[in-house]
Amino acid sequence: MNQTEIEVTLAEHGKEIGSLKHRVDDMERIADAVHSLAEQMAAQTAEIHHLSENVGGGEGGCGGA
Repeated sequence: MNQTEIEVTLAEHGKEIGSLKHRVDDMERIADAVHSLAEQMAAQTAEIHHLSENVGGGEGGCGGA
């Protein structure tokens, strides 16, 4: 492999690395959004559980814990 071929190969790798960095950045944003959604769903589930306990009043109407 001569000097020119090495330079071309390095340039191609540089472009590919840049593209991969962009894709990873996008995936990190998606992962952050999924994590946030999971936290919100957990909070909502806890609130629903709390509300069903209060509305049910221990009468067994909700089949709670």
